Amino acid sequence: MKSLSAVSISPHIGKCSICLILGLIMKNQGLNVGYIRPIGDSPIIVDGVRADKNALFIAQALKAPEKLDVPIDLLCPVLVDSKIVGHVLEGTGGAFLGSVEGAMEEKIVSAFSKISLGKDIVLSCSIGSLSTGSLINLPVPRQAELIDAKMLLVVKYESDSDVEDLFFFSQLLKPGVIGSMFNHVPKEKVGFIRETIIPYLEEKGVPVLGVIPEDEILNSTTARELADELGGKVLCCHGRANELIHNFMVGAMDVRSAFQYFRDMHDKAVITGGDRPDIQLAALQTSTRCLILTGNLHPSPVIVDRAREIGVPVILVKDDTLTTIGKVRGVLRDLASCGNKKMEHAKGLFEQNVDLDRLYTLMGL
Repeated sequence: MKSLSAVSISPHIGKCSICLILGLIMKNQGLNVGYIRPIGDSPIIVDGVRADKNALFIAQALKAPEKLDVPIDLLCPVLVDSKIVGHVLEGTGGAFLGSVEGAMEEKIVSAFSKISLGKDIVLSCSIGSLSTGSLINLPVPRQAELIDAKMLLVVKYESDSDVEDLFFFSQLLKPGVIGSMFNHVPKEKVGFIRETIIPYLEEKGVPVLGVIPEDEILNSTTARELADELGGKVLCCHGRANELIHNFMVGAMDVRSAFQYFRDMHDKAVITGGDRPDIQLAALQTSTRCLILTGNLHPSPVIVDRAREIGVPVILVKDDTLTTIGKVRGVLRDLASCGNKKMEHAKGLFEQNVDLDRLYTLMGL
């Protein structure tokens, strides 16, 4: 049995998406794949049991259409909450951690031993960055060590400093790091990475297993997904609620500036207050796929009629604009909001741009 953990130097790089896609590909190739998330931060209650939302989604997706073969609380044995962090930050962490640190490690090891039974490989993805968990003495490298996992280091190329970070941590964490991968790479940078950066890293002993470019479909969502995740109500144009939205804009300016601002962006959703009919009309005069109106303030009939006339769904949400913006960002990172078509597209993109044979060889599969 082998164990592999997707880790990253900085958060929100797509580790969990990579973990899920890799697991689905392995499953399709006949491998028995398990999943664990040693530490989580997205607690939910399912049938009275506390679990991690993303861990549960990935495990269920990898097991489908069959039911899970382990209790859901094993999928993420340690859930970090405000109580634990509060003890640490208030200066009482020493005594507190002394009583729970060993218990946390034991829970992770015990959960992994049960999940790994009968599996060819167990996948995991860490939350946050390599340092996440340090406050409770369980940084990501230690988590990987507890489940005997090799680490796949995922990075996003934005500047040369990202290459330096990749090289530094690959060397620092040897032999725990089995290879690396670039994700969400701007298309204009893909050639430079493949022709210049990868040969350099390979010469220095840093295996690079793939370069996955940015993709409009994967960075998109729909009005229906937004309404579901934001707890909003679609007021009109339900039949257009499945069209892809690639961009988001916030309407919080004067109406003169708004029209020019909105005109320069296509296939977008506009987030604005329900009490701003001027901004709403300006958005509807440009290429807008969805209006998200905040504050639970119903728009005027004029706005709804105009949106219905041109086929733009209007979503009413209870939260204020700032809170809604934060939730929208979460939706774009949330694996559970990915539909089947998007997941199939992601698998194809992964298979085209990742050297799976080399990964399997490095893993000893």
